[in-house]
Amino acid sequence: MGLKRFKSQRGTNAIEFALIAPVLFAILFGVVDYGWYFGQQVVLDRAVRAGARSASVQPQAAALATAETSADEAWTAYGLPGTVIFDPSILTIAGDVDLIRVVGTLEFSAPSGLTPVPSQLVSSIAFRLEDQGE
Repeated sequence: MGLKRFKSQRGTNAIEFALIAPVLFAILFGVVDYGWYFGQQVVLDRAVRAGARSASVQPQAAALATAETSADEAWTAYGLPGTVIFDPSILTIAGDVDLIRVVGTLEFSAPSGLTPVPSQLVSSIAFRLEDQGE
């Protein structure tokens, strides 16, 4: 014996799905887009840190080139799409302490394009230059 269905209840599953589907897909696309966003932010942070760390033990004359090269190599090692602009600079604080500062900028586009995420990722870090004639 099967369950009897009334004619007035036919199609309710389709109507319920039609009402719930947009919400479920919005959540799904949001999770994917923000997951990709935060994943690339973490990798960008690591690349910027790698560049600053490797440059911090170099003489000041070679620090800028080392920072940019190391950061770019670290980004490329992950194999992610996109071109990051690394901008290293030397900062002097307290008159005698030099820092190497590396800023990385990446234009970001979400995989689905349906979720409002920031269009640019930026990461910045500064390390003390160790070779300061001490």
